[in-house]
Amino acid sequence: IQICIHLIRLLAEKISNQVTQIRHELDLTSTFGCSPRDYYLSRAPYDDKASFPCLIIQDVIPSVILQDARRSNPRIFLMNSGQLRFDVFKGPFTDDDSFIEAPFQNTFQFLPSVPYHIAKYTLSILNTGKLAKRRDPEVDSGNKSVLRYFSRG
Repeated sequence: IQICIHLIRLLAEKISNQVTQIRHELDLTSTFGCSPRDYYLSRAPYDDKASFPCLIIQDVIPSVILQDARRSNPRIFLMNSGQLRFDVFKGPFTDDDSFIEAPFQNTFQFLPSVPYHIAKYTLSILNTGKLAKRRDPEVDSGNKSVLRYFSRG
């Protein structure tokens, strides 16, 4: 048994060293910043200061989308609830951590002057799909300008 444990430790150490080497080769160790505490995706209630979704919604998003020059303009921000995938732990936040947290190409689309009478249908259209029956009666009844706006390529 002692020999097996020793071999397992050697193998684990070798794998760990290889992972570390590959992380450096792929430049995944670059630090974006430092988390002052642990933030939990689902282990803390939403209104808890350790809640990651609460941090994103109450602190991060407003700091990104509320610019002084446009502060008086109404805005809509939509984010897929599956965008966040894991907890963030206290300490350095690296390129590697960003992939673990959100393993997708993270792009934001900014549309500066969409009329509200069109923008208000965004969530409904995204949730139902382009070809699915629309939930909103105004969209269902054939509001062609709304459908045309969202169907542009």
